[in-house]
Amino acid sequence: ARLTRERATRLPEGGSGGCQRVAAAEMVRLKLKVACLQLNPAHGDPASSMRTADEHLARLTRDDGVHILLLPEMAFSGYCFDDVADVSRVAETDDGPTVRWCAKHAARLGCTVLCGYPRRVPGAKIRHDEKNGAADADADALYNALVAVGPDGITLTHYHKSFLYVVDKTWADEGSGFVCVDIPVRKGKDDATAYVRATLGVCMDINPREFEAPWEAYELATAAKAHGSSLVLFASAWTNNHPDDDPATVTPVDPREVMSYWLNRLAPLVGAEKNTHFVCANRVGEERGITFTGCSCVMSLREPSLVEAFGATQEGLLIATIDAEEWGGGGGDRGDKESLAAADRL
Repeated sequence: ARLTRERATRLPEGGSGGCQRVAAAEMVRLKLKVACLQLNPAHGDPASSMRTADEHLARLTRDDGVHILLLPEMAFSGYCFDDVADVSRVAETDDGPTVRWCAKHAARLGCTVLCGYPRRVPGAKIRHDEKNGAADADADALYNALVAVGPDGITLTHYHKSFLYVVDKTWADEGSGFVCVDIPVRKGKDDATAYVRATLGVCMDINPREFEAPWEAYELATAAKAHGSSLVLFASAWTNNHPDDDPATVTPVDPREVMSYWLNRLAPLVGAEKNTHFVCANRVGEERGITFTGCSCVMSLREPSLVEAFGATQEGLLIATIDAEEWGGGGGDRGDKESLAAADRL
Protein backbone atom coordinates (compact mmCIF):
# COMPACT_ATOMS: atom_id res chain seq x y z
CA ALA A 1 0.00 0.00 0.00
CA ARG A 2 1.23 3.47 -0.84
CA LEU A 3 1.21 6.06 1.93
CA THR A 4 -0.13 9.48 0.91
CA ARG A 5 -0.02 12.60 3.02
CA GLU A 6 -3.08 14.72 3.87
CA ARG A 7 -1.51 17.31 6.12
CA ALA A 8 1.32 17.77 8.58
CA THR A 9 0.21 20.20 11.26
CA ARG A 10 2.26 19.67 14.41
CA LEU A 11 2.42 21.10 17.89
CA PRO A 12 6.05 22.17 18.30
CA GLU A 13 6.12 21.24 21.98
CA GLY A 14 5.06 18.66 21.71
CA GLY A 15 -12.86 -15.41 15.61
CA SER A 16 -13.75 -12.18 17.27
CA GLY A 17 -13.77 -13.45 20.84
CA GLY A 18 -16.61 -12.08 22.94
CA CYS A 19 -16.74 -8.68 21.18
CA GLN A 20 -20.23 -8.22 19.80
CA ARG A 21 -20.71 -6.91 16.30
CA VAL A 22 -23.40 -4.40 15.33
CA ALA A 23 -24.85 -3.73 11.92
CA ALA A 24 -23.35 -0.92 9.86
CA ALA A 25 -26.67 0.92 9.99
CA GLU A 26 -26.21 1.36 13.74
CA MET A 27 -22.90 3.17 13.33
CA VAL A 28 -22.64 6.94 13.80
CA ARG A 29 -19.51 8.88 12.89
CA LEU A 30 -17.86 10.92 15.63
CA LYS A 31 -15.21 13.61 15.55
CA LEU A 32 -12.48 12.17 17.72
CA LYS A 33 -9.43 14.04 18.99
CA VAL A 34 -6.45 11.83 19.80
CA ALA A 35 -3.12 12.84 21.34
CA CYS A 36 0.17 10.91 21.35
CA LEU A 37 3.01 11.82 23.67
CA GLN A 38 6.44 11.14 22.17
CA LEU A 39 9.13 11.28 24.83
CA ASN A 40 12.53 10.01 25.95
CA PRO A 41 12.14 8.45 29.41
CA ALA A 42 14.86 8.45 32.04
CA HIS A 43 15.85 4.80 32.30
CA GLY A 44 15.10 3.36 35.73
CA ASP A 45 13.65 6.65 37.00
CA PRO A 46 9.87 6.70 36.44
CA ALA A 47 9.38 9.74 38.70
CA SER A 48 11.69 11.85 36.53
CA SER A 49 9.99 10.60 33.37
CA MET A 50 6.57 11.49 34.78
CA ARG A 51 7.74 15.02 35.54
CA THR A 52 8.86 15.36 31.92
CA ALA A 53 5.50 14.08 30.71
CA ASP A 54 3.71 16.51 33.02
CA GLU A 55 5.65 19.38 31.48
CA HIS A 56 4.54 18.37 27.98
CA LEU A 57 0.93 18.09 29.11
CA ALA A 58 0.84 21.28 31.19
CA ARG A 59 -0.68 23.38 28.42
CA LEU A 60 -3.37 20.79 27.66
CA THR A 61 -6.72 21.35 29.39
CA ARG A 62 -10.16 19.80 29.38
CA ASP A 63 -11.29 22.59 27.05
CA ASP A 64 -8.96 21.25 24.35
CA GLY A 65 -11.39 18.38 23.94
CA VAL A 66 -8.93 15.48 23.70
CA HIS A 67 -10.73 12.12 23.89
CA ILE A 68 -7.75 9.76 23.96
CA LEU A 69 -4.20 10.30 25.23
CA LEU A 70 -1.75 7.55 24.27
CA LEU A 71 1.78 7.13 25.67
CA PRO A 72 4.53 4.75 24.50
CA GLU A 73 5.45 1.27 25.66
CA MET A 74 7.24 1.27 29.05
CA ALA A 75 6.73 5.03 28.90
CA PHE A 76 8.24 6.03 32.26
CA SER A 77 10.54 3.16 33.24
CA GLY A 78 12.64 2.83 30.13
CA TYR A 79 12.69 -0.33 28.05
CA CYS A 80 15.90 -2.38 28.39
CA PHE A 81 16.34 -4.56 31.50
CA ASP A 82 18.74 -7.43 32.08
CA ASP A 83 16.51 -9.80 34.03
CA VAL A 84 13.66 -10.08 36.55
CA ALA A 85 15.77 -8.56 39.33
CA ASP A 86 16.65 -5.57 37.15
CA VAL A 87 13.08 -4.78 36.08
CA SER A 88 11.74 -5.40 39.58
CA ARG A 89 13.17 -2.00 40.59
CA VAL A 90 10.50 -0.32 38.47
CA ALA A 91 7.75 -2.94 38.14
CA GLU A 92 4.39 -1.76 39.53
CA THR A 93 1.16 -3.25 40.79
CA ASP A 94 -2.24 -1.91 39.76
CA ASP A 95 -2.23 0.75 42.48
CA GLY A 96 1.24 1.96 41.49
CA PRO A 97 2.41 5.36 40.26
CA THR A 98 1.74 4.81 36.53
CA VAL A 99 -1.93 3.90 36.98
CA ARG A 100 -2.32 6.79 39.43
CA TRP A 101 -0.66 9.17 36.96
CA CYS A 102 -3.05 8.00 34.23
CA ALA A 103 -6.07 8.42 36.51
CA LYS A 104 -4.98 11.94 37.45
CA HIS A 105 -4.67 13.12 33.88
CA ALA A 106 -7.75 11.21 32.69
CA ALA A 107 -9.87 13.01 35.29
CA ARG A 108 -8.18 16.36 34.63
CA LEU A 109 -8.63 16.18 30.85
CA GLY A 110 -11.88 14.23 30.75
CA CYS A 111 -10.37 11.62 28.43
CA THR A 112 -9.13 8.02 28.33
CA VAL A 113 -5.39 7.67 29.00
CA LEU A 114 -3.37 4.66 27.88
CA CYS A 115 0.21 4.09 29.02
CA GLY A 116 2.74 1.27 28.86
CA TYR A 117 4.48 0.04 32.00
CA PRO A 118 6.04 -3.08 33.57
CA ARG A 119 3.12 -4.64 35.46
CA ARG A 120 3.55 -6.94 38.45
CA VAL A 121 0.65 -9.29 39.21
CA PRO A 122 1.24 -10.73 42.70
CA GLY A 123 0.79 -14.44 43.17
CA ALA A 124 0.30 -15.27 39.51
CA LYS A 125 2.35 -18.14 38.13
CA ILE A 126 5.25 -17.13 35.88
CA ARG A 127 5.58 -19.09 32.67
CA HIS A 128 8.72 -21.15 32.13
CA ASP A 129 11.32 -19.33 30.08
CA GLU A 130 14.83 -20.25 29.08
CA LYS A 131 16.56 -17.54 31.12
CA ASN A 132 14.70 -17.62 34.43
CA GLY A 133 13.51 -21.23 34.50
CA ALA A 134 10.22 -22.43 35.94
CA ALA A 135 8.92 -20.45 38.92
CA ASP A 136 6.65 -21.71 41.68
CA ALA A 137 2.93 -21.05 41.52
CA ASP A 138 3.08 -18.34 44.19
CA ALA A 139 5.56 -16.19 42.26
CA ASP A 140 4.58 -12.85 40.78
CA ALA A 141 3.94 -12.53 37.06
CA LEU A 142 5.59 -9.66 35.20
CA TYR A 143 4.07 -8.26 32.02
CA ASN A 144 4.93 -5.61 29.47
CA ALA A 145 1.50 -4.02 29.92
CA LEU A 146 -0.69 -1.28 28.50
CA VAL A 147 -3.26 0.16 30.91
CA ALA A 148 -6.36 2.06 29.78
CA VAL A 149 -7.93 4.42 32.34
CA GLY A 150 -11.27 6.07 31.61
CA PRO A 151 -12.29 9.71 32.15
CA ASP A 152 -13.65 8.89 35.61
CA GLY A 153 -10.24 7.58 36.70
CA ILE A 154 -11.42 3.95 36.65
CA THR A 155 -9.24 1.36 34.90
CA LEU A 156 -10.99 0.02 31.81
CA THR A 157 -8.56 -2.79 31.04
CA HIS A 158 -4.98 -4.02 31.12
CA TYR A 159 -3.47 -5.50 27.98
CA HIS A 160 -0.36 -7.70 28.14
CA LYS A 161 1.99 -7.68 25.15
CA SER A 162 1.27 -10.82 23.14
CA PHE A 163 4.47 -11.13 21.09
CA LEU A 164 7.67 -10.61 23.07
CA TYR A 165 10.79 -9.08 21.51
CA VAL A 166 14.21 -10.37 22.51
CA VAL A 167 14.58 -7.48 24.97
CA ASP A 168 11.30 -8.44 26.69
CA LYS A 169 12.23 -12.09 27.01
CA THR A 170 14.80 -11.39 29.71
CA TRP A 171 11.98 -10.70 32.18
CA ALA A 172 8.44 -10.54 30.78
CA ASP A 173 5.68 -13.13 30.66
CA GLU A 174 3.75 -13.42 27.44
CA GLY A 175 0.20 -12.11 27.26
CA SER A 176 -2.72 -14.35 26.35
CA GLY A 177 -4.00 -12.56 23.25
CA PHE A 178 -5.16 -9.34 21.67
CA VAL A 179 -7.93 -7.35 23.35
CA CYS A 180 -10.40 -4.69 22.36
CA VAL A 181 -11.88 -2.03 24.61
CA ASP A 182 -14.88 0.25 24.15
CA ILE A 183 -13.60 3.73 24.98
CA PRO A 184 -16.10 6.28 26.35
CA VAL A 185 -16.24 9.52 24.36
CA ARG A 186 -18.08 12.74 25.24
CA LYS A 187 -20.71 13.65 22.62
CA GLY A 188 -21.02 17.42 22.55
CA LYS A 189 -21.60 19.85 25.37
CA ASP A 190 -24.31 17.80 27.07
CA ASP A 191 -21.69 15.23 28.13
CA ALA A 192 -23.68 12.35 26.62
CA THR A 193 -21.43 9.31 26.24
CA ALA A 194 -20.68 7.36 23.08
CA TYR A 195 -18.20 4.52 22.66
CA VAL A 196 -15.45 3.89 20.15
CA ARG A 197 -14.00 0.41 19.85
CA ALA A 198 -10.20 0.06 19.86
CA THR A 199 -7.85 -2.90 19.53
CA LEU A 200 -4.70 -2.56 21.62
CA GLY A 201 -1.18 -3.48 20.57
CA VAL A 202 2.36 -3.06 21.89
CA CYS A 203 5.39 -2.79 19.57
CA MET A 204 6.38 -6.36 18.59
CA ASP A 205 2.69 -7.25 18.33
CA ILE A 206 2.58 -5.75 14.84
CA ASN A 207 5.30 -8.14 13.62
CA PRO A 208 4.83 -11.80 12.65
CA ARG A 209 4.97 -13.83 15.85
CA GLU A 210 8.63 -14.63 16.67
CA PHE A 211 9.41 -13.34 13.15
CA GLU A 212 8.49 -16.89 12.13
CA ALA A 213 4.74 -16.76 11.48
CA PRO A 214 3.64 -16.26 7.85
CA TRP A 215 3.75 -12.61 6.84
CA GLU A 216 0.17 -12.94 5.56
CA ALA A 217 -1.15 -13.86 9.02
CA TYR A 218 -1.20 -10.13 9.94
CA GLU A 219 -2.06 -11.09 13.51
CA LEU A 220 -2.74 -7.65 15.00
CA ALA A 221 -4.64 -6.34 11.98
CA THR A 222 -6.65 -9.55 11.75
CA ALA A 223 -7.64 -9.21 15.40
CA ALA A 224 -8.70 -5.58 14.89
CA LYS A 225 -10.82 -6.58 11.90
CA ALA A 226 -12.46 -9.39 13.86
CA HIS A 227 -13.14 -7.02 16.76
CA GLY A 228 -14.80 -4.52 14.42
CA SER A 229 -12.52 -1.81 15.81
CA SER A 230 -12.38 1.75 14.51
CA LEU A 231 -8.97 2.28 16.12
CA VAL A 232 -5.72 0.41 16.58
CA LEU A 233 -4.00 2.02 19.57
CA PHE A 234 -0.32 1.10 19.37
CA ALA A 235 2.13 1.87 22.19
CA SER A 236 5.70 1.26 21.13
CA ALA A 237 9.40 1.41 21.89
CA TRP A 238 10.30 0.64 18.26
CA THR A 239 14.01 0.15 17.81
CA ASN A 240 16.25 1.06 14.91
CA ASN A 241 18.63 -1.81 15.59
CA HIS A 242 18.84 -5.23 17.21
CA PRO A 243 20.80 -5.34 20.50
CA ASP A 244 23.42 -7.57 18.83
CA ASP A 245 23.97 -5.34 15.80
CA ASP A 246 27.40 -3.87 15.21
CA PRO A 247 26.98 -0.12 15.90
CA ALA A 248 29.04 0.61 12.80
CA THR A 249 26.35 -0.98 10.62
CA VAL A 250 23.39 0.95 12.08
CA THR A 251 21.94 3.50 9.67
CA PRO A 252 19.99 6.67 10.61
CA VAL A 253 16.26 6.36 11.21
CA ASP A 254 14.20 6.74 8.03
CA PRO A 255 10.70 7.85 9.13
CA ARG A 256 9.09 6.89 5.83
CA GLU A 257 10.56 3.41 6.06
CA VAL A 258 9.35 2.98 9.65
CA MET A 259 5.78 4.13 8.97
CA SER A 260 5.56 2.23 5.67
CA TYR A 261 6.49 -0.97 7.49
CA TRP A 262 3.73 -0.44 10.05
CA LEU A 263 1.29 0.27 7.23
CA ASN A 264 2.26 -2.88 5.35
CA ARG A 265 1.65 -4.94 8.51
CA LEU A 266 -1.91 -3.56 8.64
CA ALA A 267 -2.83 -4.76 5.14
CA PRO A 268 -6.19 -6.41 6.05
CA LEU A 269 -7.45 -2.98 7.20
CA VAL A 270 -6.12 -0.98 4.24
CA GLY A 271 -8.76 -0.01 1.71
CA ALA A 272 -11.53 -1.66 3.72
CA GLU A 273 -15.09 -0.32 3.62
CA LYS A 274 -14.89 0.36 7.36
CA ASN A 275 -12.24 2.99 7.97
CA THR A 276 -9.83 2.19 10.79
CA HIS A 277 -7.24 4.60 12.15
CA PHE A 278 -3.83 3.51 13.39
CA VAL A 279 -2.70 5.66 16.32
CA CYS A 280 0.90 5.16 17.44
CA ALA A 281 2.85 6.64 20.34
CA ASN A 282 6.52 5.70 20.08
CA ARG A 283 9.49 6.81 22.16
CA VAL A 284 12.75 8.44 21.13
CA GLY A 285 16.32 8.45 22.45
CA GLU A 286 18.92 5.79 23.11
CA GLU A 287 19.23 3.14 25.78
CA ARG A 288 22.00 0.57 26.28
CA GLY A 289 23.15 0.85 22.67
CA ILE A 290 19.65 0.77 21.16
CA THR A 291 18.21 3.73 19.23
CA PHE A 292 14.45 4.28 19.23
CA THR A 293 12.78 5.56 16.09
CA GLY A 294 10.09 7.99 17.22
CA CYS A 295 7.72 8.57 14.27
CA SER A 296 4.60 8.68 16.41
CA CYS A 297 1.74 9.05 13.97
CA VAL A 298 -1.92 8.81 13.09
CA MET A 299 -2.85 7.03 9.84
CA SER A 300 -6.20 6.67 8.13
CA LEU A 301 -6.10 3.19 6.63
CA ARG A 302 -8.87 3.37 4.06
CA GLU A 303 -6.92 5.50 1.54
CA PRO A 304 -4.35 5.03 3.18
CA SER A 305 -3.14 8.46 4.28
CA LEU A 306 -0.90 9.97 6.91
CA VAL A 307 -2.95 12.36 9.06
CA GLU A 308 -0.23 13.52 11.48
CA ALA A 309 3.33 12.44 12.25
CA PHE A 310 6.38 13.35 14.30
CA GLY A 311 9.97 12.77 13.28
CA ALA A 312 12.62 10.50 14.71
CA THR A 313 14.01 12.68 17.52
CA GLN A 314 11.56 15.31 18.73
CA GLU A 315 9.69 15.10 22.01
CA GLY A 316 6.23 16.54 22.39
CA LEU A 317 2.52 16.11 21.99
CA LEU A 318 1.03 15.19 18.63
CA ILE A 319 -2.70 15.89 18.26
CA ALA A 320 -5.01 14.82 15.44
CA THR A 321 -8.74 15.05 14.81
CA ILE A 322 -10.24 12.08 12.98
CA ASP A 323 -13.61 10.57 12.12
CA ALA A 324 -14.41 7.39 14.00
CA GLU A 325 -17.46 5.16 14.10
CA GLU A 326 -19.50 5.06 17.27
CA TRP A 327 -19.80 1.56 18.66
CA GLY A 328 -23.49 0.71 18.88
CA GLY A 329 -23.27 -1.36 22.07
CA GLY A 330 -22.16 1.49 24.35
CA GLY A 331 -24.00 3.51 26.98
CA GLY A 332 -25.75 2.66 30.21
CA ASP A 333 -24.58 2.88 33.79
CA ARG A 334 -21.11 2.24 35.15
CA GLY A 335 -21.71 -1.48 35.45
CA ASP A 336 -22.71 -1.72 31.80
CA LYS A 337 -19.68 0.36 30.86
CA GLU A 338 -17.32 -1.96 32.70
CA SER A 339 -18.87 -4.95 30.98
CA LEU A 340 -18.50 -3.34 27.58
CA ALA A 341 -14.88 -2.42 28.29
CA ALA A 342 -13.89 -5.91 29.43
CA ALA A 343 -11.01 -7.35 27.44
CA ASP A 344 -12.41 -9.77 24.83
CA ARG A 345 -9.66 -12.04 23.60
CA LEU A 346 -9.18 -13.83 20.32
